Amino acid sequence: GTPWYDGSYLTQALDGMEGAVRESFKQLWIPILSVCHVERIGTIAVGTIKAGTLDAGMRVKILPNDVVAKVESIEMHHSALSTAQAGDHVGFNLVGVDEATNIRSGCIATDPDVWYSTLVDRVYL
Repeated sequence: GTPWYDGSYLTQALDGMEGAVRESFKQLWIPILSVCHVERIGTIAVGTIKAGTLDAGMRVKILPNDVVAKVESIEMHHSALSTAQAGDHVGFNLVGVDEATNIRSGCIATDPDVWYSTLVDRVYL
């Protein structure tokens, strides 16, 4: 220790912290970071699940385009998953979506049965 400091050390402070709460109980919300097309596999979307859980085989709605697609498979760090939860950074294969026109960086993947309102506003410069 140091004679001039009497507080807790970094390791003590880190040990005393609580872990992040994963919001897996909320509705699915995945901001899409990137999209690519892989030959013989299809459209792959990459993003971090902010809330909810993503299951292989489930349907997702791509906002704002209102396109519904099926999640064929999920991968995280080159490992296949059947389920991913809030906080996981995943790549997921989408069937039924055209990568060129229906999905891009900035879109949101969410539960297709949940209604979301659209906010329209004006910006004056």
